[in-house]
Amino acid sequence: MEPSTSAVVRLREWTHSEPIALSEPSLGVVSGLGDIIELRPAPRGRWTLKPRGIVGRIQLPDCTLDLAPKYPIANLCRVIARVSGIPKLFESTTGMDEGGLTDLLIAAFVRRTEALLSAGLRRNYVEKHERLQVLRGRLDLASHLLQPEPLRTSFDCRHEDYNLHTRFNAVLRQTADACRTHLPALSGRVLRLRHRLASLPRSSFRSGDLDGFQYDRLTESYRPVHRLCRLILAGTGLGLGTAQETGTSFAIKMWPLFERFVSVSLRTRLSAPWRLETQEQVALDRGGAIEVRPDIVVYEGTRPAAIVDAKYVLRDDGTPTSGNAFQVLAYARRYGVRTGWLVYPDRPEGARVFVCHDKQNEVASFGLDLSADWSRVEAGLDQLAAQITLGRNAPPSAARRSHR
Repeated sequence: MEPSTSAVVRLREWTHSEPIALSEPSLGVVSGLGDIIELRPAPRGRWTLKPRGIVGRIQLPDCTLDLAPKYPIANLCRVIARVSGIPKLFESTTGMDEGGLTDLLIAAFVRRTEALLSAGLRRNYVEKHERLQVLRGRLDLASHLLQPEPLRTSFDCRHEDYNLHTRFNAVLRQTADACRTHLPALSGRVLRLRHRLASLPRSSFRSGDLDGFQYDRLTESYRPVHRLCRLILAGTGLGLGTAQETGTSFAIKMWPLFERFVSVSLRTRLSAPWRLETQEQVALDRGGAIEVRPDIVVYEGTRPAAIVDAKYVLRDDGTPTSGNAFQVLAYARRYGVRTGWLVYPDRPEGARVFVCHDKQNEVASFGLDLSADWSRVEAGLDQLAAQITLGRNAPPSAARRSHR
C-alpha cells in the first residue's frame, strides 16, 4: 500500500496491518510510539503496524492512521460513558454512519456545549488589575506610588468584573480548539462553536486539572461537558504534540480506561460493608523499599477481602501470563487475602482458578468479553462481584462447578 498525505490507513487493535510504505518523517513518529504501536519491517522496505491497546486517530506526514477497537464501537462507547459518569453520553450520536470514536466524542462535546450556550454560560466576578484614568474599585497604593510623581495622573485599580472569563468557560474554548474531524457537517459545527467561544480567554489546562473543579447547584450543568473535555484533552495529549501540531491526532489508551471501567462497575455493585480502594500504594517488604500499587483492593469493612487487577491484554486460552500471576499473587500475599483476581477483556468468559502449590493462595483469571452482547458483559460483572463477595474463599472445585 502506498499511502498519500490524504490517505487513511485503517488499523485494528492487536492486529498487524498489511505492509505499507512510510517516509522517514512518518517512520520517526511511529517509532516514537513504540509502547502503543508495534512496528515491524516487511519486504521491499515496507512496514507492518499493530496498535496495542490504543484507539483513535493519529496524523502522520504520509497518511492518517485510523485505529479501530477490537470490540464493537457501541460497546466501547458504553465503557467510556460509564467511566466518564455520563450514562447518555452517546444517546444521539451513535447513529452516525461515518467516522469513528474520535468523531463520536467530538459530536457529543459539540452538542452538549451548544446546549450550554443556549441556556447561557455562567458569569462570575473576576478580579482585574488595571491602570485607569478614574478610580474604580480600590486603589492599589503600592503600585500607584511606584509611578513617577509627574505621571501620577492615572490610578492603579483593583476591581471585580462580572464576566464570562472563568476557568469553567475557558476550558470549553480550549477543548473546541483541540477538536479536529474529517466529517464536513461536524467540522462546520466545530467552526461555528469556536466562533461563539472566541471571546473567552485562552487556557492551557491539562486533562487532570479538571478533576479539581468543584461544582455547585449553579454550575452542575457543566459537569458532563467537562468530563467530555477531559477525555478529549487527554486524547490529544499522548505525547503526540499539541492539537494544532498534530492536526487530527487523537487517541485513547485502553488499559487505564479498562481498569477504571472495572473499578466503577464493581463499585456500583458492592454496597456496605464492602468498599473499593483503587491504586492504593503500600510497601511490599517490611523495610518499605519495594512499593506496590494494586488496581483494586476490595475491603469488607476494614478487612481486605480480595485483590483485583485489570489487564487489557489477550490471554492464551484463559491462562494468564506468569508475570501477571506473580504480580497479583504478590498483592494477595501483601494484603493477606486468599484470592487474587485478574480480569481480562476476552474469552473464555467467567472464572478459571489456579491454586498455588502450597494451597495458601489462588489466582482467579476472569474473562469479561467486551465483544459480546452488552447484557452478557453486565452479567459477567454481576458474576465477578458475586464471586468476590460470596466466596472465592470456598474450595476451588466448588467455584469451578458453579462456573460450569
